[in-house]
Amino acid sequence: MKIVIAGNYHQFNNWLRENKLSPHEAIYADSEEKLLGMSFTESDVVRVGEYWRSPVSDAFLRTRMIHAR
Repeated sequence: MKIVIAGNYHQFNNWLRENKLSPHEAIYADSEEKLLGMSFTESDVVRVGEYWRSPVSDAFLRTRMIHAR
C-alpha cells in the first residue's frame, strides 16, 4: 500500500490515473490522523505535485525523525 502526500486531492487522483492504480491501492494522506498507528517505510511514501503544501508533509518529516532516533 502506498501513502501519497500530494498538494491536493486532484493531484492524488492524477497520480492514481498515471500509475493505473485504484483508490484502494493507495492512501491519500491529507491529515496527520491518517498516519497515526501506521507502519510504513520510506519506500511506501510517494510525494506528488505540490506535496510541500500539505500539512502532512511536515508531520511525515517529524514522524520519520522520531522513528530514526
